[in-house]
Amino acid sequence: MSFLSFLFPAQPETASDWNQDQREALVDLLYLSIYVDNHISLLEEKKVEEELKRADWDGPTSSILYVQDAVTRGRNAKSDPAYKAEYLNSIANRLDEKKTAALKALDKVLSSDGTDSKEASFLKEVAAAFKL
Repeated sequence: MSFLSFLFPAQPETASDWNQDQREALVDLLYLSIYVDNHISLLEEKKVEEELKRADWDGPTSSILYVQDAVTRGRNAKSDPAYKAEYLNSIANRLDEKKTAALKALDKVLSSDGTDSKEASFLKEVAAAFKL
């Protein structure tokens, strides 16, 4: 399963089931999660980019440029707790009714290489920010 296949699957939910703000918020959340445990996989990042090229991306910027900005925001959030809280709130607001699906996707990503204590704590932090 590719990194974002849950967002842009062949079935039953399609990319069009997510509006552009929700897709962008999920990308932001997943890139933030990459920085939580200080383990950044270039292969994982490449898979995300490949998946985004095939996605139903309809943003004002290309998916690649959006990802570059998401990486920067993820790094900034990792080093600034106040910014991180604000960023998670922004992600929650943009996800709207897709918060539960995004949290499940995040859990899959975090557990893909085993969940360490930082990742488990982050998952709880996100659930709290999402009010789930």
